[in-house]
Amino acid sequence: MEEPEKAGAKETEQDVEGKEAPTAASAVTAASEKVSEELRECVSRMGAVEMELMSRLADMIPGDFVEHLLNARREALLAFRNLIDAALEKTEDRRGTWERIVAKRGAAPDEATPRKVPLE
Repeated sequence: MEEPEKAGAKETEQDVEGKEAPTAASAVTAASEKVSEELRECVSRMGAVEMELMSRLADMIPGDFVEHLLNARREALLAFRNLIDAALEKTEDRRGTWERIVAKRGAAPDEATPRKVPLE
């Protein structure tokens, strides 16, 4: 494997046959970019499919059904919010425990205590 002569040199290496081959880092970057682009395209297609499905089913689905469906989705999201809030409370309880342990050991709180990140 040869080292690039300049900082601006191509990110390639010589393979076994002497042909230029991309480095592992450049290959990972290229693969990551490709996956990101495919994901964006997939999300875009999903949105289009959802809109098409909604427009085709609009005549077959009663308005009350849609209202109940949207309310159910909202309730599910609120349930997840409750789970997240409970997890945050446990985290805060553990922070207090951590601070008491550090205080007993005599360490300065700024050195050993994780910083609290404000949530909005």
